[in-house]
This record gives sequence, C-alpha cells and structure tokens, in this order.
Amino acid sequence: MASSDDSACEVDFRLVTTYIPVLMLLMRSGLLVVVVDVCQRAVTWPSLLFVLVVVLVYFDAYLFRAQRLNRVCGFLAPVALGVYVSARYKTSAEGAPLTHCAGLHVAAMHWAVDLLWAVTSSCFLASQALRLRIPVDVVSASMAWAACLVAHAILACSYTTPGEVVCRAVFYYVSCMIHYYSISFLDGIDRNSFAFAVMHVSLPMMFVEIYVLLGSSLVFAFLYARIYYDGMARDRGCGTDPHAPARRSATPPRGVLVESSDLVRELRLAQATSREP
Repeated sequence: MASSDDSACEVDFRLVTTYIPVLMLLMRSGLLVVVVDVCQRAVTWPSLLFVLVVVLVYFDAYLFRAQRLNRVCGFLAPVALGVYVSARYKTSAEGAPLTHCAGLHVAAMHWAVDLLWAVTSSCFLASQALRLRIPVDVVSASMAWAACLVAHAILACSYTTPGEVVCRAVFYYVSCMIHYYSISFLDGIDRNSFAFAVMHVSLPMMFVEIYVLLGSSLVFAFLYARIYYDGMARDRGCGTDPHAPARRSATPPRGVLVESSDLVRELRLAQATSREP
C-alpha cells in the first residue's frame, strides 16, 4: 500500500509503506512543536502565536489533503491545540498566575473531566471491538468529547513541555492509524461514521493527565489486539468446508461435447442426402 493511497481496505501491516503516512505526520507534528516553541520565546503576543499556529495547520492540511489517514487524524490540528493550550498556561504562569488553580476542588474537577473523557472514549472503542452494538450516535458522542476538551482547557493548571507534546503526538497518531486500519477486520461498520470517530476517540491522548493517558493506552492496546485477533481468526475460518457437497460443474465433460458434435454432423449429412432427387 503506497503512502499516497492509504486506504483502510486490504491493509498489510508487514509492509513498510503502510507506516509512511503516520511517520510523515509525526515528523510534521514535531516540526510544528519546535517552530511554536522557538516563536514562543521570541514573540510575547499570544494572539500572534495563535495566528501563526492556524496558518501552519491550514497550509499543512491543504498540502496533504489527498491522504485519507491525514484527514481522519485531523492533520496537525490536535497537536496544535495541545501546543496552544500549553502555551496559554505558560504565558499566564510567567505573568500572573492562574487564579482558579489555587483550590483543591479545581484539581478534583480537572481529574474528573479527564477520567470521564478517557473512559467514555474507551467504551466507544470497546463497543466496536467487542461488537456490543451500543446505540450511541458518534456525532453526539463527539460533541460531548468536545465539551470535555473545552472543560479541560479551562481547568488546566500544568505546563506541558515540548518533549511531552511530541510523545503524546506519537501515542495519538499511532492510535489513529491502528484504529483507522482496523476497519478491514470489522464487519457491519458504517465507514463514514467510523472515519469520523477515529480522531475523536483518540483525542484524549493529547490532553489528559499522564496517569490517565497510560491507563487509556493499555485499554486501547488490548482492544486493538482483540480486533486484530478476531479478524485473523475470521479469515482463517473462511476456507472451503471439506464436508460440503461438491459443486457440479456448469461445463459438461469434453467427451460429451465431441460426441454431440458428431451426432449433429451425422444429422446434417442425413438431411442433405434425403433432399437429393
């Protein structure tokens, strides 16, 4: 599978070219983090930094708009959000400290939002991996997760270093890649809803607390392994049943054809002889 045609159908994880799109995403996300970190040291205006991030994400999305894996991952928008939320806290910390971070109830609310966000996204993935068929609309679930993102950004009280942002980007894009390619192992899945859910299911990895991230990563790894194992077992069971009755060939044996042609020739010869005076 080539990097320019990263379809989720008939994916082969043994091919090196399967991982080219996600490797390019990781390289570009790392470059974005470095550029923003350098500009953050030189520019003291948060609004200008926000404009710079938006412009970089826009042109990156335009250049790589043809790659499907890039589209379902949201291009560099999740990493840009993570960088900007962290830069927002750092800018406030260097000036005046955030007033809402003094109370213990804020930390409790922050952890509650992160746990709720990670658990619900894991449950949504489990409903696909275990074929639970939970009647949940992916658009409604994504709106709820977007509310969790806003609440996390408001309650955030810790600065994320550029190295941690890059590590989170690795977790995020690898999770999106495996999730997107797992559609080839699932049956009865709406492809449009599935592609829409890929980014939103893995998005907590860019923002939640580190301990919540580790627990969510273990759950995701188990579910992805389950999807892959079930898909491989189903493929092995799709062979021919040795006890099934043999099919009759639609083509008659060759000898029958030869014999029929000889009879037709004799009939024609007899008709021609009977017409002679």
